[in-house]
Amino acid sequence: MSSLIRDLRTRVSLPWLALVVLFICFIWGNSLVIGESSGSSSLAVMDWVHGILRACGLPYEWVTNFVIRKTAHFTEYLVLSLI
Repeated sequence: MSSLIRDLRTRVSLPWLALVVLFICFIWGNSLVIGESSGSSSLAVMDWVHGILRACGLPYEWVTNFVIRKTAHFTEYLVLSLI
């Protein structure tokens, strides 16, 4: 059993493991936010994105609350997979 633990210690970098655990806690914490609060955060981000696209002269109507929320989920799990 101790050789298994020793083998894991040589294969797993503790700083990376800590980073992964912290990011999993971040994702989990975001999933615990109540819908009303999460929705208002998404709407604030949507308004911000609309402002940027409008300032650049690009179409912005396609950016909806649904797109923002799904992009946030995708980004969280993309970052987790890259860590």
